[in-house]
Amino acid sequence: MHFENLLIGHKSLAGNTGISVLLFTQRVVCAYHLCGSAPGTRDVVPLNLGNSVEEIDALVFTGGSAYGLGASTGVMEYQQEQGRGLATPGRIVPIVPTACIFDLAYGEPVYPAAQDAYAACKAATNSEYARGRVGVGRGATVGKGLENGRPMTGGFGVGHIQAGELKVLACAAVNAFGDVRENGNIIAGAVDIHGRFLNTEQHLIRGSAEARTSLPQNNTTLVAVVTNAALNQEALFIVAKMATAGFARALSPAFSPWDGDLVFSVSAGQARSDVTLVGTIAAEATRQAILDAVRESQVIG
Repeated sequence: MHFENLLIGHKSLAGNTGISVLLFTQRVVCAYHLCGSAPGTRDVVPLNLGNSVEEIDALVFTGGSAYGLGASTGVMEYQQEQGRGLATPGRIVPIVPTACIFDLAYGEPVYPAAQDAYAACKAATNSEYARGRVGVGRGATVGKGLENGRPMTGGFGVGHIQAGELKVLACAAVNAFGDVRENGNIIAGAVDIHGRFLNTEQHLIRGSAEARTSLPQNNTTLVAVVTNAALNQEALFIVAKMATAGFARALSPAFSPWDGDLVFSVSAGQARSDVTLVGTIAAEATRQAILDAVRESQVIG
């Protein structure tokens, strides 16, 4: 599945970090829902309902924690060159909400810069979206909730569903505190020295000594849901909230105090649909995207 109006590009860097961009060839309506407790963002608050910004020109998911947020300037430069942005008396200003993940703990602590974001824009395509340890997913990790556990690699994933003319696509950068589950079974997460899954949720429930009770804020799963349904910002906010059900189905535990989870939702088409249907599909597409991100997950260390 692809959208004529959406291109996705990545730039992976040495040192286990990178950046991913979602470029829109026409301005699109966007909303977001913050479901985590440790977010790192730039130019996201203007999208709050009731504020002046409803349309955007791109979305950026970056590694490097807060250091990487400045890389979105490269996306602004690229979109400005393409003539995309908000018209102002001086010049057009591309609106580029940006969110980051913390990936400074493994490998060399480096972060993407503006030229890396620009390169990701140049590489963006609307077919054969790359996934796995690419872009923002390069330094992502999962299963960091246990003192005696070894984490596994996270990644960037895509999930998509079509129902008639309605299309919903979800992109996920998975850098989670907890484990990733499919049909109740852990497929990526904390493992012991023998590579066996430890089951973070059960350690926490049992109050095991190995279960951490205090952690640095170094986890985040970021999701962007793109639909061709013609929805206003209020409806997209509901879609973003409904999409968080996909987090809960795939991550265990989800929305911890140390996760900065965030969902963007974008209307990039004119298909007629009901917000409840779009939100329901968005939750499943989000689940699929999270699973897709860790299909080739490996133990770290």
